[in-house]
Amino acid sequence: MYTFVFPLALVFITGSNWQAALAAPAPPVPFETTSWPGWDGIEKLFVFGASYASTGFSWGMDKQQPSPSNPLGNSFRCNTSSNGPNFITYLTTTFNASKLLTYNFAYPGAQVEQVATDPSLWNDTRYPNDMTAQVTNGFGDHFPPRVTNERTVDWTGEKSLWIVFFGINDVLAMLDSRQDPDLAIEKILAAYADNLAFAFDNGARNFLLLNTPPMDIMPRFTGRDGFGGRDKPKAPRVKTLVAKFNAIFPRLVERMNERTDGAAKVMVYDFHALVMEMQTGLPAANALLRQYNSHEVSHLEDSCRWYSQEDGSSYWYNDDYYDERCGTGTGGYFWLNNLHPTWSVHKVLAGRIAEMLWGA
Repeated sequence: MYTFVFPLALVFITGSNWQAALAAPAPPVPFETTSWPGWDGIEKLFVFGASYASTGFSWGMDKQQPSPSNPLGNSFRCNTSSNGPNFITYLTTTFNASKLLTYNFAYPGAQVEQVATDPSLWNDTRYPNDMTAQVTNGFGDHFPPRVTNERTVDWTGEKSLWIVFFGINDVLAMLDSRQDPDLAIEKILAAYADNLAFAFDNGARNFLLLNTPPMDIMPRFTGRDGFGGRDKPKAPRVKTLVAKFNAIFPRLVERMNERTDGAAKVMVYDFHALVMEMQTGLPAANALLRQYNSHEVSHLEDSCRWYSQEDGSSYWYNDDYYDERCGTGTGGYFWLNNLHPTWSVHKVLAGRIAEMLWGA
């Protein structure tokens, strides 16, 4: 466990055409002195990312929005990549320190910026849910102070937290791309930084970013997914790409520090380190699972093919689902499928993040 402190409070614990979307930003909200209210002072979560973070929420204002009796709004308990509650669900309802309302714009398969990894997709409307779409179309169309129509959500930057988790799909795209990965990383960094700046200009002040977990130890790349391990030869390359992607986070903090003159608080949670810690063996993993009152696992490195599909998705929306061919229920596995951990692991992730936020 280690901590680096930058002027912008970097903390470590262990689509669309973004240039066009951001070409004419709204007048920025005036700078304020950074004032993190503490985890118990946060009232709203705004979530952006891909399948690990998604809860199936629809941001349409005609949909059921979060409320004290239903803090996740029109989300579905098990419509997640974990086959049960994910870390966003647990942060909202289990490890929360206040009554939270969570607006979740994350969408399965999303990347920071598709064109960064495949330039041929520049004007391809099949990919409307990348980070820029989530930030500008989801948040930007409804929630900033400049928006007067349809705005039914009362929030302040000081009492809200932006949680952002992209990376896995960007790495997968780079894995099979003919583009220079270093060039792709620079484009991803630019898009990520511009989206955070857009958020800041529209009132956001507190940010929590998650880095990418170690993908080379996922069943898809170890060959322990029950589907023949066809991507096992790609494990060394995917490990390199994850390292390149995770190297952008100190640079993101530096850019935000310059952009906001220190008026934002940006925290980075080291999800990579947590997964490596849990993967040292069943005793270490189960000790952490017990610590956070989660389900112990008996399968640490493999996934059961009857709980998953070869493309890394699953279809059992029931957190206690059991198939006798797998030997234990989904909660007894670390990996639900060849890319995603189960709800058991997400509970530990949420607990660790909450501890970080308490100490921030």
